[in-house]
Amino acid sequence: MATNLSATRATAVPISSLVLGAESGRNKAQRAARKSFYANDWRTPLMLLRKHTPEGEEHHVKHLARLEMPQGMRGFYHGNLSNLFLDVYLHTGCHVQVSRGDNRTDDRFLALELSGTPTNITLARSILNEAVQVESDDDLNAKGTMGSYTITATPVVMDKVMPRSVWSMPSRAAKQLSYVLEPPSWSFQSFAAYVAELIISTPPPLRPFGIEHSPRNKPHVDLVTDRLMALYSNPDTIRWASMHATAQTLNFLRSHAKIPQVRGVLEFIDTQSKTRPHLRLALSNPAVFNVLLNSASQALDLHTYNFLLRMMTDRGIAPNTETWSSLLHLVQKVSPRNAKHIITTMRQRQMLSSPVAKMSTANATSKPDASEWLRRGESIFDFIAHYDKLWKGKDWLDTRACNQILSALIEDGNLEDTLALVNELKSRNKQPNIVTTNILVDAAVSYRDLAFALNALKATLRDTIELHPGSCCHTFDRLVQLAFRVRAYNTLRVVWTYACLHGNVSRDLLRKMQKTLMTSLHGKKTPEKPINQQTLNVGHTAESNVSRHERFKSFAAIVAVGIEEGLEGVRRPITSVPSRFATLKAATRSPITKLPPSAVSTTPSTPSADTASANAPIVDKPGLHPVLAADLLAREKFVPGPPFLTALREAIDRDLLWKQQGYDKSATLEVLLAEAVQVKVDKKRHVIVQDVIQKHKENVPREAEQAEQQAREVFESREQQRKQRLEARALADQKMREESEKGKTRRERSWDSTTRRRKR
Repeated sequence: MATNLSATRATAVPISSLVLGAESGRNKAQRAARKSFYANDWRTPLMLLRKHTPEGEEHHVKHLARLEMPQGMRGFYHGNLSNLFLDVYLHTGCHVQVSRGDNRTDDRFLALELSGTPTNITLARSILNEAVQVESDDDLNAKGTMGSYTITATPVVMDKVMPRSVWSMPSRAAKQLSYVLEPPSWSFQSFAAYVAELIISTPPPLRPFGIEHSPRNKPHVDLVTDRLMALYSNPDTIRWASMHATAQTLNFLRSHAKIPQVRGVLEFIDTQSKTRPHLRLALSNPAVFNVLLNSASQALDLHTYNFLLRMMTDRGIAPNTETWSSLLHLVQKVSPRNAKHIITTMRQRQMLSSPVAKMSTANATSKPDASEWLRRGESIFDFIAHYDKLWKGKDWLDTRACNQILSALIEDGNLEDTLALVNELKSRNKQPNIVTTNILVDAAVSYRDLAFALNALKATLRDTIELHPGSCCHTFDRLVQLAFRVRAYNTLRVVWTYACLHGNVSRDLLRKMQKTLMTSLHGKKTPEKPINQQTLNVGHTAESNVSRHERFKSFAAIVAVGIEEGLEGVRRPITSVPSRFATLKAATRSPITKLPPSAVSTTPSTPSADTASANAPIVDKPGLHPVLAADLLAREKFVPGPPFLTALREAIDRDLLWKQQGYDKSATLEVLLAEAVQVKVDKKRHVIVQDVIQKHKENVPREAEQAEQQAREVFESREQQRKQRLEARALADQKMREESEKGKTRRERSWDSTTRRRKR
C-alpha cells in the first residue's frame, strides 16, 4: 500500500482519476457479470409468455364471426353506421361490416360480420353492445341495446377467401409539416388521420444559406413531437385518441428515442381514462404494449422488457404473436443459440400458422441462417427453397426479410445474386422499398460499380412516370459519392439536377458541392499538391502531373451545376469559362454576381465587437454561390423532362465512354463542357402562365402605342386634308374675287363708253 501511495505522490496523479479508474474497473466486472446474467434472464419473460398466452391456432389467427340479431328483431344505429365501423376498427383493430347476405333496404340489418382475432372480436363486441340498438319487426316500441340480448358470435367457415375489409386507411401522400393543419372538427377518424399526416410529414426543402427573414427552427422530429404531445396534453383533443392513433404515436416517439415523451403520453392516457372510459381500450390492447416491448427489445434491455411484460399481464392483456416476436428479436441478440428454443415453443403452441407470425419470425432468423448457409459455400436460392419448406409456403419472404438476406449476400461479396433475389421477391407479389434501394446503392459505392448501381435502381424502383428514388436524400448522397469515387462527371450532373428538382438535397451534399465549387473557382490548394489554375481555363492543356482525382475535384462542380441550361434553346458556352461563374473580387471570397435579396443574401457577416480588433484583418464569410442557390430554388420553376433512370442511363454510358477515351486524364474544361450530357428540364405550368401574362403586359403598352401612333397618323392625315380643303377654298374665293373685279371693270368700261356715246 505504501508503494502505491508513494508512486501516487511521485507522479502527482489526482485522486479523482484513480477513483474513476477503480470504478471503471469495477464497472467492467459488473457488466461482465450482468451480461452472463442477461443471457439466462430470457427465461423469465418466456415463462410469463407461456403462462398467459392461450394455446391453439384459433387464438392467433384471424377469424370471421357473424353476430345475428335475435329472432324477429333488427339492429340499427342512430348515427352514421360507416363511421361507427371505422371507430370500432380504430379502437380494437377489428373489421366490422353488415352481413353480405343481408339484403337490407334501409338502415336496419339482421347480422354483422366481424373479422379479427378472438381478442379483437371481444373488444369490438363490447363497443357494439352499447352502440347498436335493436327493435322488433312487429312492435316498434320494443327497443333496446344489443348487449341486453344474448347474442353469440357464430364462426363463418371461409375456404381460401379473405373477408372483405370495410375500413381501410386512406393512402395519404406525404406533405410538408407546415401544410399539415388541424381538422376543423375533431372525431376519432380526424384525430387518427391528423396523427398519420404528422408522422409521415416531410421537412421543408433545404434553403440556401443566408436567406433573409428565415430563423432557424427546431429539427423536424422535434416539431412533430411537440405537435403530437400537444394533442395528448390537451383534454379537449385527447378524448378523441384511439388505440390505432396511440400505437402510431408511440411507435414514432420510440423510433426517434423520445422516451420521456412516451412516458408522458402513457401518463396522459392513464389520467384521462379515469373520466373517459373509452380511453381504457388503448391500454387494454396488446398493440400499444408491443410498441414498448419492441423498444426494450431493440435496446437489449431485459429488465425493462420484464417490467413491461408484467405490467401487460397484470392488466389481463393476453400476449399475441407480435409479443413473442419481440422476445425472439431480443434473444437473437442476447443469446443467439437459444433463439431456436423460442421458435420451437411458438411452433408447439401453433402460433406460426398466422402469416404475420411467419414473416416476423423469419425476419429475425433469416440473416444469421443465410450467412451460415453462405459460409458453407451453398447457393442462396437453395436456402430460400429450404425456408419455403420450413415455413410451409412462400409468405415468409417479405421486403424486410429480403433486405436482411441482401445484407448477408453483400457481406459475403456475392453481388451477382442480389438482383436475382429482388426479382424473386417481385415474383411473390412483394415490392422492394427504399431500404432495398439504399442497400444495393451502398454496395455499388463500396465496389465502385456504376453499371451495378443502374441495374439496382432498375430492379428496385417502380415503373412510374417519374422514376426517382422518392423522398430519401440518402440515395442521392450515395450516388454522388459513387460519382466522386469513379470520377463520373455526367453521373454527378444528372444526380445533382434531379436531387435539386425533387428537393432531396441534404446539407452534406450541398456542403460537398459548395466546397468543390469554391476549390475550382478560388484555387484553394490542397496540402498534398497545388493545382495550377491554368487547367481551369478553356483551351489550355492539362498538366500531366495532376492526378485524375484532383482534376475531377477541380472540374466536377463546374460541369455539374446549372440547371437552367437544360432548357431548350439554352446551351453551355464552350468558347470560354461559363459566364455564370463571374470573376471574383480581390479582397473578398464572395462572387460578384448576386441573386435578388429575396432569394439569397450574399452579404458578408459583420464581425462582432468582442472578436474584432484594430490590427486583425476583416475576413468576409463566404456565402452560398449564386449558381448553387439558383439550383436549389429551381424546383419552384422547373420539372425534369426525361425520367430519372433514362437520364442516368445516358450519363453512365457517357462516363464509361469517357473513361475509355481517357477524358478523365487529358480532357480540358472546354471539352468537358462541350460534350457533357444535357439534362432537359421543362417549365412548370404556373411559370408558363406567368411568362404569358408578362408577355401580355409587355405587349399591351406596345399595342397601345401602336394604336396611338395610328390615331395620330389618321389625325394628321385628316388635318392635312382639311388644310388642303381650306387652301383650295381660299384659292377658289380668290379666283372668284379676281373674276368679280374683272367683271366690274368691264361693266364700268362699258358704262363709260355708253355714256360717252349718249353725250355725243
